Amino acid sequence: MGEIQTGEPAQPDSNVRADWVHDGYVAIIRRQIAENNIRLRELQRLGIITERTRRSFDERLSGGRISIGELWRIYNHLKIDMIRAMVAVMILRKPMAYFEPFCETLAAYTEELSIAMHEQISATAGDFQPIRRNLVQAHTSKLTRQVFEHQQRTMQLSEQAFQ
Repeated sequence: MGEIQTGEPAQPDSNVRADWVHDGYVAIIRRQIAENNIRLRELQRLGIITERTRRSFDERLSGGRISIGELWRIYNHLKIDMIRAMVAVMILRKPMAYFEPFCETLAAYTEELSIAMHEQISATAGDFQPIRRNLVQAHTSKLTRQVFEHQQRTMQLSEQAFQ
């Protein structure tokens, strides 16, 4: 696996960023539809989208003119993990990373860390202060090393099993 490349919006302008983020989510939806060979008529038949949406789906999806209800039904039907999509689009700035195993792992850590932190904060009666960014980076570096060391051990064991 090579170095992870991230994309950057053309400009920091908030409208450009919003369009770029929207386009990232659209790309994930389109790929899921294509990979799962899903027909728009099937989505309509299942009540996920209306006939009106089906007739101009690509235009509506690209233009952000699908109702929030239909959009959530599409995400659910396509089994799009919203945390993983957020990691791919908003953090990595590489929508197609959604389909890579490392992004699935990042999303799992994001979710579990959020839950664990929430539980710990509840146990301290909410007495919690932000941690300096450099300390967060140090913790992240240590955790990342541990994850990759585990991956290497796992790969070595699986290679040994086939020898």
